[in-house]
Amino acid sequence: MIKTKLGKYRIEQWIGGGAFADVFLAFDTITEKRYALKISRQRQKDIEMMIHEAKLLASLEHPNIVRFYSADIIDGRLVIVMEFVDGQSLRQVIESEAPMTPEEAIPIIVKVLDALEYAHSHGVIHRDIKPENILISKDGEVKMTDFGLAAFFKGEHASLSVAGTPIYMAPETWRGEFRRESDIWSVGAVLYEMLAGRPPFFDDTLDGLRAKLKRGRIKPIPKVDSQLMSIIRKALDKRPKQRFANASEFRAALLKAISGREFVIFTAKELRRRESPILAGLSDEQREAVVKGDGVFLVLGGAGTGKTTTLAHRIAFVIKEKGVSPDRIAAVTFTGKAAAEMRERVARLIGEGATKSLWIGTLHSFGLKILARGAPRIGLPDDFMVISRDDTLSIVMRVAGIMRVESAKALANGIGKAKANLLSPNELREKAQSSWEKRVASVYERYEDYKLERGLVDYDDLIYLAVKILQEYDDILDLFASKFQHVIVDEFQDINFAQYELLRLIVATPPKSNFFVTGDDDQSIYGFRGASSAFLLKLREDFPEMRELRLTRNFRSPKQILDLAETLISHNRSRIPKILVAVRPESSEDAVIFYAARDEMDEARYVASRIIEAHESGIPFEDMAVIMRINAHSRPFEDVFARKSIPFNILGAGGFYDREEIRAALAYLHALVGERDRHSLALILRKFMKFNRKE
Repeated sequence: MIKTKLGKYRIEQWIGGGAFADVFLAFDTITEKRYALKISRQRQKDIEMMIHEAKLLASLEHPNIVRFYSADIIDGRLVIVMEFVDGQSLRQVIESEAPMTPEEAIPIIVKVLDALEYAHSHGVIHRDIKPENILISKDGEVKMTDFGLAAFFKGEHASLSVAGTPIYMAPETWRGEFRRESDIWSVGAVLYEMLAGRPPFFDDTLDGLRAKLKRGRIKPIPKVDSQLMSIIRKALDKRPKQRFANASEFRAALLKAISGREFVIFTAKELRRRESPILAGLSDEQREAVVKGDGVFLVLGGAGTGKTTTLAHRIAFVIKEKGVSPDRIAAVTFTGKAAAEMRERVARLIGEGATKSLWIGTLHSFGLKILARGAPRIGLPDDFMVISRDDTLSIVMRVAGIMRVESAKALANGIGKAKANLLSPNELREKAQSSWEKRVASVYERYEDYKLERGLVDYDDLIYLAVKILQEYDDILDLFASKFQHVIVDEFQDINFAQYELLRLIVATPPKSNFFVTGDDDQSIYGFRGASSAFLLKLREDFPEMRELRLTRNFRSPKQILDLAETLISHNRSRIPKILVAVRPESSEDAVIFYAARDEMDEARYVASRIIEAHESGIPFEDMAVIMRINAHSRPFEDVFARKSIPFNILGAGGFYDREEIRAALAYLHALVGERDRHSLALILRKFMKFNRKE
């Protein structure tokens, strides 16, 4: 856990991260200046890599290389203090401007080559040149950064372990052979991407990429003349000796190719003026996430950092600025309410008409679409019926031969967890060890048979059966995989295994959708339903090309609340390290008060007194809320609020179909069509005939 205070530095926001360290913007409270702090993770090999980088940076001082100030151990971590470049990375420029003209691209590359020539003359090869490691300040200055993989070399080349970013790695580096010409190849690849809007070689697998590097041809770039293309081909030659001998030679060739033309120097201010109005009002972190190009992205951010706002602007940006048809976008939320809010947000940005064909809904509604397409293939009628939770309990009670609702709930939960893990009744029976697990497996089988005979599916089936259909029927999988060009998911930490598989199948099947998800492992609260924040980590395994972005600025809470939350959550050692920086000023009042109540009634009376006090100071009752862990805790508050004449509503206390009168009416209708069970009969007698429970 990186705290918001590190020695004399106040951490302001996360800038980026790599394999062994994270980079933060920090404020020096003594000199009152801002710096970039590269902070090691706690593994010994990470610290060793950073010590190597610090020694290497100390040997370099050039106007186009990020300046190194010092290295120190602070609070047990190795910290490298570097110049903070206030601007954008070349990656951000490419994603918003590419394909660029030679007049726009070459001035940037010339500065990169200046820095590279200096580094090479001091015996240093960079080894990881890519757009993310080239920064452009607000004034148009170009700076190379991240020498974490760099190495000193003697002679023509150095033999090192394979490392770097594959699409920017020269062919010889895949064998562990690094030389000055390897860096030149990487610069050539970056220049090609700036001009073409795509890398010179790309494949979904490492083996495929390696094969293209060995045998692939460099495709011409539209609107780039033959002289410049020949320069790029020379830089990207598979044979190191056939490339430019040094960075200065490459630089001279580029300047000659565009001699007499007027250069265009990009600055962050100029880019901001050219930005889409959709980006107005966003923080720099949010803006960077919204404008990302194609690929797989994970946006990590704590509570109140604007993840959902970022998602809505991303959808609007893809439609308005990238020209993607709304019906090619699937936006997945965790609740129906969240889906409605998301659609409303997007409509405010680009107009309601543009959102009519946009698919926004829950994973279960997504699963329902798949199930509707494949129902006949798994033995269901076209007009299958989705049953309520209460119907599920009634069926479980019937097939299990039990009367107690609590027992039925336990069995239904066991069945639901099995489906969340994609286990059939037979698979659950094979895994069962305890007598209870065997009991659940037995009831599960009878429950499924009962539903199948009557063309019924439950809530969990909407995911479980949808995944089974996608796994077994390639034509249906291909249909949905090809339909959506972009799949965007909110609250990813709340999904379970079955839901993860549903998304993975859709996204990973050719032609492969762009995948953009937001999440926060600290907010994972649905473990009882099989959800796990571990799927945030699994994304990295299944999508190694995934890029991770961070939102660190909290717009919701004052600093006192964030500090308390950080103190509590820091005890979770399995969490993904992150920071939250409060945008709101510290509250002048006590933002957090701890009251040790004697019992539930004392707690309710104290809360009521604070509400009355706040109301008398001018705060409306509707602007106050009491949050509790479960609905059962509300009873003392209801009693006290009623006595104190405090108006209140209870939210989340159950849906329409959970109300007893609705359940009784449905039970009566089932009885009329001949579907009777003891539980439904008891409900009818109690509600309509006024029998009590004992009778």
